[in-house]
Amino acid sequence: MSHFTLEFEQKAGELLFIPTGWAHQAYNLEESLAISSQFMNRNNYKSVLEEVIQCTGVESRLPHTYLTLTPEEQVKVVMSLLPESVLDSAKRSNEEVRERLMCGENSL
Repeated sequence: MSHFTLEFEQKAGELLFIPTGWAHQAYNLEESLAISSQFMNRNNYKSVLEEVIQCTGVESRLPHTYLTLTPEEQVKVVMSLLPESVLDSAKRSNEEVRERLMCGENSL
C-alpha cells in the first residue's frame, strides 16, 4: 500500500470529495463553516460497517449468517446492535448542531 500527501487550498464555494478509507486532516486559514456528510452505498457499505463494528465492539454479537445477508439487512443488524448510549449521543450532537445553525451561531 502506498501513501502520499496531497496539500491544497480549497476556495470558497468549492466542493471536496474524500473517498472512503482516505485519512484526512484540515487546517482552516480563517474562520470557516464546513459541512460534511457520510455517504454509504453498495460500493462502500462494507468499509463503513467494518468501521462501525470495530469502533462499537458489536462484532461478537453479529449473527453467524451476517455475511450472507443483503447490504440492507447487514446495516439493519449492525444498527440494532449499537448501544442506546451511542445512538443517544449521536442524536444529541445532531440536535445541538442543528439548533446552533438555526439560531445563527457561527461558532460551533
